[in-house]
Amino acid sequence: MEKIQIIRNLEALIQVCILKERDFLSVGGRQHDARVTFFKNMIKTMNTCIHFMIFSDTILLTEDWWLKRLPKYKIKKRIFSTIPLESRQIEKGYIQQYLLISYFNFIFHAFESPFRIICENCFGDVYNVTKKNEEREKMDIKNLCKVILKQLNLMDKDRENFLEIVVKFRNSLHNNGVFINEKQEPYPIYKWKQNSYEFKDGEQITLGNNSDLWNEYFRFTREFISIFTEVIEHPMVKKYRLIADITEQV
Repeated sequence: MEKIQIIRNLEALIQVCILKERDFLSVGGRQHDARVTFFKNMIKTMNTCIHFMIFSDTILLTEDWWLKRLPKYKIKKRIFSTIPLESRQIEKGYIQQYLLISYFNFIFHAFESPFRIICENCFGDVYNVTKKNEEREKMDIKNLCKVILKQLNLMDKDRENFLEIVVKFRNSLHNNGVFINEKQEPYPIYKWKQNSYEFKDGEQITLGNNSDLWNEYFRFTREFISIFTEVIEHPMVKKYRLIADITEQV
């Protein structure tokens, strides 16, 4: 996907989050509420990504920037090729790789953290699981989502596949995008929104329809927003005036 289109998609998603945050606050919602935290952290992540992309696409390629700015920070000029322009292009590639990984991690975290807070406050009886030694521990995010979404009647096969896919994506990031089948279980080719995802042990995740990662990440982001919105608008959650997020400082 071209960088200009990536930025436009990010901006469109930011505007969706801004409107949803305003809608929640307009009906009596409050700051430092987990329902606000989700949209704020989504906006922070996408806005930061836009700035990095514009920086790497413009300023990073100008030798003048390197000559004037680096001495102030006592940073040595990075040389990845004897050809200056090629060196900058290589560095741009590193930044794009960093953005791909960090974007997905931050978006996943922006969803998981407030979702857990909502579950703990509104569905405390299913939030923890009891181990054999009577200790209590948090349920993993995939199973927690499945339990809560089923309880709220928001689960279907398509959404169940989505949860399987995004968790496997997240786990593969620790291996530079290679899927490691630690349990050695046979995994099907998952279908979600008319696209296919194949997970083979020791191989890069295969995407159907010749899709690229940015396109998939935008699809994932929209689904995270959809799931979260449906959860907080459900009467079982909506009745809470405040679901405090102590992690939110700003």
